[in-house]
Formats: sequence, C-alpha cells, structure tokens
Amino acid sequence: MASAQRPVGLWQQVAQPVAKIRAETKLEMARGVDQSKFMRGDRRKREICLTFDDGPHPGKTERLLQVLRDESVKATFFVVGEMAEKYPHLVRAESLDGHEIGSHTFHHVNMTKVTPSVLRQELTQTDLVLRHILGHGGELLRPPGGQYDSRTIDMARSVGYTTVLWTDDPGDYDPKIGADLILQRLIRDASPGGIILLHDGPETTMAILPRLIRYLRAQGYTFVTCGQLMRNSRP
Repeated sequence: MASAQRPVGLWQQVAQPVAKIRAETKLEMARGVDQSKFMRGDRRKREICLTFDDGPHPGKTERLLQVLRDESVKATFFVVGEMAEKYPHLVRAESLDGHEIGSHTFHHVNMTKVTPSVLRQELTQTDLVLRHILGHGGELLRPPGGQYDSRTIDMARSVGYTTVLWTDDPGDYDPKIGADLILQRLIRDASPGGIILLHDGPETTMAILPRLIRYLRAQGYTFVTCGQLMRNSRP
C-alpha cells in the first residue's frame, strides 16, 4: 500500500464535536440506518473510560503510561497503524500494563473520503501490525476525527471491529486551549458510562490527567476499558 502523507501533530486536528455525532445518531435512528457502534456505557453504573488516540509517540507515551501506572488506571489506546509499526515497543508496553489496544486506521485517514478498497487496507493493515506486535488483532476501531458513515461502519464490522465513539471531547488536541479549561470541561461533562476522548501526546493532557483521575475517583467513578464498559452494559 502506498504511504499517505501523515499530518503533523494529529492531536491538533479538530475532532467532530460530540453534539454533531449525537444529532447524526438520532437522524440515523429516524431513518432506520443500522449503525453498529458503541458510544457510551450503562448510565446506571458509575463507570467511566479513558481513551487515548493518535499514538504511540516516543518520549510522550512512556510518560502517559507512567501517570496511568501511578494512578492504577487501565485505559484504551486507539493507535495509528504506521506509528505502531515504527514503535512496537510502546504498543507492547501499553499492553503489558493491562491497557486495551484498538485501531485508529493505518494512516489516520478520514474514513468517509477514501475508496472502499483503501479503507479495507487501512483496517486490515493495522490489524496485521497489531497481530505481529501483540499476537492478536484489535476488536475496537475509533474513526479519526469521528468521521464515519454507514459504509465505514459496515466495513469495520466486516473485518471484525466494533466502532467506538465518545461522550466527552474536551479539545485537548488544540494547543490554544489551556489545561484548566480542559479539566473544567471534563469535570462538567463526566457522567456514568461515559467515554472520554483524549490524545496521546499533548502536554495539557499530561498536566490534567492526575487531577482528573483523582477527582472522578472521589466522585465514586471506577475506571474501565472500552471493552469492559461494553461487556458491563449488556443485559
């Protein structure tokens, strides 16, 4: 597969706002569109999931893992395939620490803008990289920027992925947003069954993470991976 140009500073790209995703989900339901995706867990259970997109990044992922280790939190990492291929030791470190590894496509593409054959390659190539590193593929997919449609959801399902979105996006990818504002947004929006979208790399994320974890724990939240959140949400 020909290499696509990878944007600089993936966490700085503007993600699709969660309000837009919610509106599109309601529209899909009204139209009867079958969208096999997971957006939140059980609202009755005080569980919450931290997710980190766009890594791994040498010099940054190690620090992030240390914070999670210090706070005894397990999270879900949605890795970019070409980054995982370059830095397999970081993906192994994530897995050895008990974190869940999912796919974020191979080249961080807008899944709605590529051909079906390229999209399939983006998914299967990342899966092959994960199998080589970990001995098994991933089961979860996070569309870069939250860009998806029925075609991309169906393609992901056909190769064995469940598409995972989020409930809370504080904008940590934006260097213009300060750490205090990011933390305020997360505290304001946290809710049982929530999935928090963060990124592997920004300094602001590293700055607020211990405070966020301690605050949510004080509110009675338990941190789980996306896979655990899904399993615990089933009847």
